[in-house]
Amino acid sequence: NITFCLGSGAQVSYGHANGYGHDFGVDAMVPVWSSKNRLGESTINVGGGLDRHVGGWSGNHNTDKRVGINFNHRF
Repeated sequence: NITFCLGSGAQVSYGHANGYGHDFGVDAMVPVWSSKNRLGESTINVGGGLDRHVGGWSGNHNTDKRVGINFNHRF
């Protein structure tokens, strides 16, 4: 398996196994809002990703898509 991290919020991955096939993945997350005050710092991040499997002997093709949002607060 090979994984590359691109900047602070992106990742690309690849894996291969004989007879099983190939796996590809992409994930990214970006900050869309932040606020800093005397109580700490808050950040909202939005992201998404995709995993794709291309089958070996069976020729299966599966795709998994996802989106997400997270909230962080540091005191």
